[in-house]
Amino acid sequence: MFDAHLDRWLAWQDEPWARVRYAVVGHVLDTHLHGENPPLRVLDVGGGDGKDSLRLAAAGSEVTILDYSEAMLGQARENAAALGVLDRVHLVGGGMEGLADFADADFDVVLCHFVVQYLADPAEAVRGVVEAARVGGLLSLVAPNPASEVFAKAVRGKDPSAALTLLDSPTFRAAAFEHDVARVHWRAAARDLRAAGAEVVGRYGSRCFIDLVDDDVFTSDPEHWEDILRLEIAVCATSPYRDVARAWQLVARRR
Repeated sequence: MFDAHLDRWLAWQDEPWARVRYAVVGHVLDTHLHGENPPLRVLDVGGGDGKDSLRLAAAGSEVTILDYSEAMLGQARENAAALGVLDRVHLVGGGMEGLADFADADFDVVLCHFVVQYLADPAEAVRGVVEAARVGGLLSLVAPNPASEVFAKAVRGKDPSAALTLLDSPTFRAAAFEHDVARVHWRAAARDLRAAGAEVVGRYGSRCFIDLVDDDVFTSDPEHWEDILRLEIAVCATSPYRDVARAWQLVARRR
């Protein structure tokens, strides 16, 4: 499904919502990596086209991207070449079972962004993510926030009936790839991280406001986008804003 919808995915990345998502997640990572000088060893699990991790390669780190979509990895290669960092990027094909090859690999940073909602056993994947990091290594998990799906249906979708149905649903439809995925709560992911031997050191939300704005032209205005990005960054670590954000992000350290 990822291969088939690559063009749609690339088009989505240019939307203001996507730009806020990548900017906030990048801000969070930079905050936690402050003082850790490159080159760092980075593993991007289910990293797709490398949008999250190649920025770290551009800053001097060595990046390994694990993904089973050949089309996504091909796009990651193109993106790395465009940034001039192909020599520092390693592309590995394969699904989540490939994580076993990285057990005790001592990565400084392991990313697992928008992956766990696609898996039958998120806890197993989280365990593999933790085991790939060195002791003290940084871990970042990101997934859609179940509460925000309800807001999206009711506010942007103007469909309170669908929002009501979604309240008790274990899944929702991921529009970008036309696939039903699990609604994973950050508390469950935090429990999985702790059980796997990691300590959660930060919880954040991205896209707290921009998805509630109804006017697409307004959100696409460059000056307004800068204003809303500053607002999103200012509240990304603060409740109640992060509680209703479109996505949650957990940052942890391996014990």
